[in-house]
Amino acid sequence: MNQILIEKLRTARISKKLRQEDVAILLDVKKNTISNWENGKANPDIDTLVKLCKIYDISCASVLEEAYADQIVHSLSVSGLEKEIIIAYRKVDDIGKAIVLRSLGIENISQKEKI
Repeated sequence: MNQILIEKLRTARISKKLRQEDVAILLDVKKNTISNWENGKANPDIDTLVKLCKIYDISCASVLEEAYADQIVHSLSVSGLEKEIIIAYRKVDDIGKAIVLRSLGIENISQKEKI
């Protein structure tokens, strides 16, 4: 499994003060299944990933976008520097993104167009 995704899920579980055993009970799987996911030895299917995100109260879309941003960007026809800029932009918070957009003169874009 993607290392960023593993970290996001582990961090979300811990922030919810859930043990792996708690999550295993909620999903009706064995405790070592959760451990295997968090150690990158196995992957949850997409339905289970959605359930995990609901349990952890996190957005599946944003977690997946962040986890796979590099792969998405690398498939674009842009220069190496442009790819680095896109990847860095996706990692900053909303305030940082607003600053970047303002400095590029793109401050009047609707939220939908920014995505």
